[in-house]
Amino acid sequence: MLDALPEGVFVIDPQGLVAAFNSAMERLTGYARDEVLGRPATDAIPCRSLDGTPCHQGLACAPGSPHPLGRTIELEDHQGRFRRVQLRYRVHPSRDGQGQFLVASVRDVTCEETLKLKERRARSLGSLSDLASELAHEVRNPLNGIDIQVQLLSRLLRSGRPVRNEASE
Repeated sequence: MLDALPEGVFVIDPQGLVAAFNSAMERLTGYARDEVLGRPATDAIPCRSLDGTPCHQGLACAPGSPHPLGRTIELEDHQGRFRRVQLRYRVHPSRDGQGQFLVASVRDVTCEETLKLKERRARSLGSLSDLASELAHEVRNPLNGIDIQVQLLSRLLRSGRPVRNEASE
């Protein structure tokens, strides 16, 4: 049933071992389910918070919390590459009351993050383009005035009429 979900899902048992790992998690991490099941979650699902600390620290909330907690983390795949994922999880008490299960879903947000970055860059380039256009306009106006004066002076010199220097008078 978990394999039908598009998001990665894993379960960590009260002993901290991976108890479930769906096919979407296999695609995200490159690890086969058999490589992960029964192993400590800290080894089997390598990840880090955006500040670089191991993401397994602080995965706690009140058992049976009605709202899942979530955060963006970086999940390391089988080849050592990191991808940004949205981790959402809930903690549920075990049936015997002796521990807690952590049930988590993982959604890859790498593409979304890349698109947001490209959008910010495009906005920055647009602002830079606007600034360059305004600067060109401000430089062009005085140059146009100088050009007109040079053209008038050139016509006057070709006509043979005397040129008055108003600055010296």
